[in-house]
Amino acid sequence: IRQSLDASEQAAFTTFLRARNQAFAWSYADMPGIDPDIAVHNITLKPDSKP
Repeated sequence: IRQSLDASEQAAFTTFLRARNQAFAWSYADMPGIDPDIAVHNITLKPDSKP
């Protein structure tokens, strides 16, 4: 939420988002069917480390 919103706009937007929180994927477990090769970010500093 932007800093430039006034208090009433911020409250309305926060209420709107909280009422629709099921629309957001909060973790990988919330996205069944997504291939882990797409969803996992790998940094290859240590090739034997798990992501």
